[in-house]
Amino acid sequence: MRSRVVIERIITINLSVYGFTGLHFGITLMPDDLAALVDQEYVITSMTKQLQMQYLPARVYEAYMRINNAMDSDIGMGSVYWSLAYQAIVFLRYLAENEFDVVKAAARIAVTGYSEHGNPALRGMYVCMMEMIFDEEGVPLSFGDSVEYRWLAEHAKEYSFHLSYREGNLHGIIREPWYWCYEQ
Repeated sequence: MRSRVVIERIITINLSVYGFTGLHFGITLMPDDLAALVDQEYVITSMTKQLQMQYLPARVYEAYMRINNAMDSDIGMGSVYWSLAYQAIVFLRYLAENEFDVVKAAARIAVTGYSEHGNPALRGMYVCMMEMIFDEEGVPLSFGDSVEYRWLAEHAKEYSFHLSYREGNLHGIIREPWYWCYEQ
């Protein structure tokens, strides 16, 4: 019962009270047309590992397949659709890592209702496209300097994707060159 109370408090946080300027997308229910993206692999220090199954709306899955087929190298998808509870749990982890400073945590990970991962009905589905080589902590290695990033910067619009968080964005979110949005 306590975990439910904590999650309910998190999903009703008004971040503007803390000076956060990111958009509030609202809270929606899980889409009913989720497609599973399976068998993705990535490499950490020469070891191939399996990325956990990801879920995304069918239209985004189709767009992802088109953009991936057009590239010379594969781009994987991670952190696609997040349930309300998962969003709350991830935010709590970042909150603890940032000494319970809400503004610092929110600059790195969005609270439920502010997260693009959880609201596919409002503005399309947001996806995290990641280079398949990561460091030991799971952070994409220099994706902003990669060939894949340059290709996406030039061609993503053709497939209805755009970069969500550029340097100095108005939402106060850190620059995330690996984080691309699908909007139809």
